[in-house]
Amino acid sequence: FASALALIAAYAIGAQFAAEVYFSRAAQALTLFGNADTAKVFLRRAIDLNPTDDAYHQGLAQAALTALGQSVAKAASGAGPEAAREFQVEFAAGIAAAQRAAAMAPVNPQHWFVLGQLYEAVIPFIGGADRAAADAYGQALANDPTNPVLRLARARVFLTAAEVAALQAGQTRG
Repeated sequence: FASALALIAAYAIGAQFAAEVYFSRAAQALTLFGNADTAKVFLRRAIDLNPTDDAYHQGLAQAALTALGQSVAKAASGAGPEAAREFQVEFAAGIAAAQRAAAMAPVNPQHWFVLGQLYEAVIPFIGGADRAAADAYGQALANDPTNPVLRLARARVFLTAAEVAALQAGQTRG
């Protein structure tokens, strides 16, 4: 019984250690090389080994945010319908990961901040994203009321929404 218990404990510790190694590699791939695809592979491996760590889900959302920016750049360069499909897939995956992280640790303002960043990135493309971004930043602000970055991010959402509305109003006049 003791040896079986020791074996189970060794496996659990080994799995957590391996998950941390994958998480570290994902962070390196994302921050040093800007490679969101590699980062997502490492993060999925980390999540498979330890699905209860909210930081891994947040990392996956951050990788999706980077990939989302890359897919917008592809679409702007005329990549066609494949870029639009990639955009939708990355956005959906990022939102799902950020929401999972926020559900796992709802008092962590960083999870709500990343969710707000994802919605903010798509304000010009998806209707209602401005409200979702403001709500996410508002939730982060409720959990960290002294953080000025959160107020700035929320104000940036309102400014971007106003600019998009002004552009749309200018297009409808002509």
